[in-house]
Amino acid sequence: MYYFDNQIMKHLFCIVFVFLSACGPQPDRAPKKIEYMITLQDNGFLVEIKHDGTQRLNILGLSREPSLESKILRGTEEYPVRYTVTPKKLPLPRIRALPTIFDFENGFFQTVGHAFLMCTSQMDSKKSIRITWKGRSNWKFANSFSATQNEQNFEANCDELRAALYTGGSELTLYKTWFGVLALIGEFKTLDIHDIEDALKRNMERVLEFWDSEPDEHYFIALSSKKDTAFGGTAHLRSFQINLPEDLKPYQLDHLITHEYFHNWNGLRINQLPSVNNDHLDVWWFVEGFTDYYAYLLNKIPDTEVFQNIGLAELKQKYSDTDDTYSKIPYIQGRRIAGKLDGKIRTHSGKELKHVMHEIIKLSEKNPNYYLTRENILGVICIGGYMSCTEATEILRNHVDLGMSF
Repeated sequence: MYYFDNQIMKHLFCIVFVFLSACGPQPDRAPKKIEYMITLQDNGFLVEIKHDGTQRLNILGLSREPSLESKILRGTEEYPVRYTVTPKKLPLPRIRALPTIFDFENGFFQTVGHAFLMCTSQMDSKKSIRITWKGRSNWKFANSFSATQNEQNFEANCDELRAALYTGGSELTLYKTWFGVLALIGEFKTLDIHDIEDALKRNMERVLEFWDSEPDEHYFIALSSKKDTAFGGTAHLRSFQINLPEDLKPYQLDHLITHEYFHNWNGLRINQLPSVNNDHLDVWWFVEGFTDYYAYLLNKIPDTEVFQNIGLAELKQKYSDTDDTYSKIPYIQGRRIAGKLDGKIRTHSGKELKHVMHEIIKLSEKNPNYYLTRENILGVICIGGYMSCTEATEILRNHVDLGMSF
């Protein structure tokens, strides 16, 4: 009898323990899958977010795009985070390239992820991401992760999600190519799809050869051409976008493709310190200038542009994306510095400037705390014995700090 009672008590204890465990406080479970439902509205997006964990969704920042505004809405049981993203009703400055364009009236949008996709505090590591595009059945969608599907599934962390390029529209033409996906918007009067594909293949292969690299698993390129389109482009995660004017010259397309694809390494794969005001100009002579130097060199374009250089302090004060007088200086200044360093390195060590750049990329990829600074650039040149450290320092002091012209 005692044995029987003892067994019953054990079972009862187990049942009570399980019941209390189930009903008591449970540890938060981190999400493994984040879902974005994006509904197209008259002139913007409704974005709704949910996940499969039990933790509370803590949103990290609103849109960083100055031309857009976000408004937080009340959450629902299914989607605890909801907000809208719409363009600000302000005249947009005409700059060389607009990565974010909302033209819903004409059936098109193009934007970077940080302009409309918020992240949660749980997304510091890669998660399974699902994006569902809702509304306007005749619209197509593409981005740095996938194309054509209204439901897209991929792996990404917050930085990757927000650094990617996204586009969609009813007037969008998508092409599957050797490198991934090409999206065209507008009329290309002097080019057809074969001209564009040939230019992409020619110039992207040149850059791959320079970096001794293989193509990314998926690459996405958006080309737009409209009457009011400014000439330029912007590099993003495994993608770039190019804006082409109607009176495009053939060498301009080659130069732009080489330049933007080159940024897949020189820029996107280097740890850059966060910009405060115009502090990024401290290294733009390297990121933009050296990139432009090789865009000219690989395409055999003579660098004959005349410009008046200015010192770094004055450039920081006057620099503006909307004023070509100052916005072009880091490009021209930097490619002239690159040419000067390249010649000195070849004479001194028999190597090339590209070997310095390769080494900076490797150091940056190995160490997340290795940032692109002038000291680190000079460190590679000096320690590697590429050229006289004193001479390299003097070149940068004269042409960056003091703004001496060439």
